[in-house]
Amino acid sequence: MNKLWTVVLTLVCLRAVAALPCYQGELSADRAVELALRYSPEAALAGFQRDLQKSEREKVASESRLKVGLGVLAAQQNTPMIYATGGDPSFAQLLPGSGTLNFNAVAMLPLYNGGWLRHRLAAAEKAERAAEARREVALRLTTLQARRAYFEVFQARAEIDAREQELQARQELLLQAQNKFKAGKEARFVVLRAEAEVASLQQMLNTAQSTFEQRESQLKSVLGLSWESRFDYPQSGPPPASPVSQAESLQEARTQRPDLVATQLAIEEGDERLLASLAEYSPRLSLAAMVEGMGATTIPWNQGYSVGLNFSFPLYDGGQRAAQSEAARIEVELSKTRLTQLELSIEQEVTAARSGLLQALKNADLAELELSKAQEELRISRLRFDLGRAIYLEVLDSLALLSRARSNRLNALFEAQRRQADYQYALGRFP
Repeated sequence: MNKLWTVVLTLVCLRAVAALPCYQGELSADRAVELALRYSPEAALAGFQRDLQKSEREKVASESRLKVGLGVLAAQQNTPMIYATGGDPSFAQLLPGSGTLNFNAVAMLPLYNGGWLRHRLAAAEKAERAAEARREVALRLTTLQARRAYFEVFQARAEIDAREQELQARQELLLQAQNKFKAGKEARFVVLRAEAEVASLQQMLNTAQSTFEQRESQLKSVLGLSWESRFDYPQSGPPPASPVSQAESLQEARTQRPDLVATQLAIEEGDERLLASLAEYSPRLSLAAMVEGMGATTIPWNQGYSVGLNFSFPLYDGGQRAAQSEAARIEVELSKTRLTQLELSIEQEVTAARSGLLQALKNADLAELELSKAQEELRISRLRFDLGRAIYLEVLDSLALLSRARSNRLNALFEAQRRQADYQYALGRFP
């Protein structure tokens, strides 16, 4: 029967919307992260931004390479005119005042530009590495969101289990009260109170089931999966491990945080752009070569070649280069200020995340102790009730105490898991 149900779920998934993948099977926290990194739109968008920056680097790198262009020009004019030949690079050519056919090939190789292209390429490489770091930032955020959404679902599922256990206990208590009432050993109001408690708990169970469905739907959205997906959840595991020391946490964050790497690379990129803007004051030298064949109705066909050096030196541009240099310098200072601001923010985030995890782990231990004490108290009160030495309200109080202890344990465990996810995010850890 289980195999048949798996086949049915698979067929349903195959019929789901093609743009949204469908998953069915066991889902752990690590598996949820893996699915989110594979299917989440945010992770894909970050990858596209990285690829765009890579294309920009290739564009800048091509400017320092040899360029060859081929051109063909056919024209009809009644006076000599200057035309730009086809291809890239191109050149201007004076054509005679008649029908003309021109074939040409042009080659150009930059030889010297004062480091302008070299610094631009270095800046583009820094920008590409920064884009990769920002992609890791997006992946880390996706990881955090996936873990949080998963733990919320896990908490809601555990809440359902706790309510079902409590409902079963109250139903058993109701049955006992009814039997004692029939035997004349219990008052009618006790039975009515037990029935009301069962009805109230059934409502709480319905609310818990609704909460679980809503959180699971949110989890599917975070993971980038279709609503047709079906998950099997493992049993609850132990609380997270204790964090490392404050000094070790800060050291790890300083070396692992991709947003810190991206900001540092932004400073290096700005330095290179500043050097590139200063290099625009330098002379430029290129090697140019051309072969051409041209014929016209008034002149015979002729062909030839030309090889030479193209030298240029900027003299005055109205302050344009100076303004570009100043803007590049300001960008560097801004990046340095952002780096200082980020370093302070990282220290605060790591400190808060580590402190929150330690406190949550302590609360989880206390919640376990509270649960064990509440279970023992219920056992004793049930035994006293069975022997006729305790009234129904005493057992009811013990059940309420156990219910509160279970809820506290679930909330403490969820808080510890959530705090662990925040701590890993603050450190820059990546699965």
